[in-house]
Amino acid sequence: MSLCTWNDVVMEKRLEKNASRWLIPAVIGVAVVAGLAFAILYVTYNNTEANIRQSLFEQQKDRQLETTKALAQHIGSDMDSILMRLEALANIELLQNGDLTSPEVRQLAQKYFDTANEISYVDYLFVFDKDDVAVLNIVDSPEQQTLEGADFSERDYVQQAHATRAPVFSDGFQGIDGKYRIAIVHPIINRETKEYVGLVGVAIPTIDLFGRYGNIYQIKSQYLAVLDTNANHLVHGNHDLIGKNFFDEYTQQFTQQNADLNNAMRQVLSGQPAHTVYTIEAGERLTSGHPVFVQNKLAYVVFVVTPTSVIYSNINSILAAERTQVFVQQVALATAVGLFVAFAVWLNRNLNKEVKRRTQELENANRQLAEANEQLKANDRLQKEFINIAAHELRTPIQPILGATELIDAGFENKDRVEITKPELDLIVRNAKRLERLSSTILEVARIESNSLKLNRKILDINERITNIIADVRVTLDSNGKTKKKGLKLLFEPKNSPILVEADEERITQAISNIVGNAVKFTESGSIVVTSEAKDDHAIITVKDTGSGIDPEVFPKLFTKFASKSEKGTGLGLFLTKNIVEAHGGTIRAENNENGKGATFTFTLPIAAS
Repeated sequence: MSLCTWNDVVMEKRLEKNASRWLIPAVIGVAVVAGLAFAILYVTYNNTEANIRQSLFEQQKDRQLETTKALAQHIGSDMDSILMRLEALANIELLQNGDLTSPEVRQLAQKYFDTANEISYVDYLFVFDKDDVAVLNIVDSPEQQTLEGADFSERDYVQQAHATRAPVFSDGFQGIDGKYRIAIVHPIINRETKEYVGLVGVAIPTIDLFGRYGNIYQIKSQYLAVLDTNANHLVHGNHDLIGKNFFDEYTQQFTQQNADLNNAMRQVLSGQPAHTVYTIEAGERLTSGHPVFVQNKLAYVVFVVTPTSVIYSNINSILAAERTQVFVQQVALATAVGLFVAFAVWLNRNLNKEVKRRTQELENANRQLAEANEQLKANDRLQKEFINIAAHELRTPIQPILGATELIDAGFENKDRVEITKPELDLIVRNAKRLERLSSTILEVARIESNSLKLNRKILDINERITNIIADVRVTLDSNGKTKKKGLKLLFEPKNSPILVEADEERITQAISNIVGNAVKFTESGSIVVTSEAKDDHAIITVKDTGSGIDPEVFPKLFTKFASKSEKGTGLGLFLTKNIVEAHGGTIRAENNENGKGATFTFTLPIAAS
């Protein structure tokens, strides 16, 4: 072996030894860096998961508080409707004059009994005389025991009505058939002499009444508890508590005398909403309570109780998928580290890049979750706004309309002369139509969201439909000068005639009317031009106006629910229109006009096969 060759071998061995000397520290360094990266990723993810878990729980809590409030208002509204029927019956002339038992009175009582049962199951309607003896009794079935002839002067609610001469919502009581009930009574006071004539009332089984509003049978899921103003349970998921007082030993043993729950109960019984999270033997609970007011008087209190295990189960299912994904990523990263150990220097140089990429992914995920949370909050706000609109539109006018029409009807039944003026009739009709339109819109949305929208298709001329709609709208624009838009021109310019489509006439009329109605609403002067043409097996209908155009804030969500900045609507019209058009196999779009004046809506429908 030559000297040169030997030197080469020595140099090669020396390089191999140096490489081996640096390999172990390099591998250890890589392992330390990888371990730190995993630790940082683990800690960051755990913190993020904890924040998400808390945020989702707070959202569920806020949603339950809103639900409890709406539920209390719903119960109060239904009870107010029943009380109004009793008030109407008590004010009938026959009863006012002391006739409590005649066939005519029995017939009227049966009528009011039937209308009360439209709101909730009522198994007794009774009339007591001034001595608190039952003289008339309407029952749900012949098998039920009659109350007639029985003396009820010892009942608290009877004594209270007699003393206060005001309506009374009774505490819970158990009937001889074992059913737990409440009574709603209204005194009969002669309007002229102010003499106490007697009272009318109904008895309602609490399970049948409150079971309509939610679960009252199963305490392992979200359930309702309703109590009277003396804290006696009217219904509860644990039926052993029905009739028991909340602060008695039996119930306190069930709730383990939880101080937070007791304080929440006292607060709600005082007329203020309350909520609390507490733990008993059955587990942790989220409980929210709200008073039920009828005619500004505390009648009952309602509670919604949710095991937090149910809430966390939903939360955990959301986080489990994310956790699995992160775990897979960690395993993949660990495998990559193991494969790259042999390339220690290369791995050390690229590990920081991988950590930064993973961190950026986590930050992006956090940002997406934050954006999703904001979207959920926005949707909740829109839902609440819509619920407020619907509640106001439906409940505010319905009570005077119902009270007025029932009193008028009662007057006709007794051959009384009823004086009613044209403006009053117009008021009733106008409000009734307004309620009908809103309820129809809500039903349409419900059908769409439950995929139960059905079309009654037939062959029709779309031009004829548009012509009729335009004629109807022109009547409103030109009638007696009552509108400020008398100078607005409304034109229809068909390019082909006829244009036959296979469609549901009522739905398509609704869709076109919504678009034309929107154009009229947002166009004070100028023109609205509707055109139609047949092109490539489709009918193309456009509505172009010279109004204010589409607000940039509304444009991205124009055809979604509640996309409205107008105080005159619920934001459902274009949502319904889009779904109707698409159900027919068509498309719809909108754009602001290029000249900056007004907007153009365009939708298509398939032309009927010849």
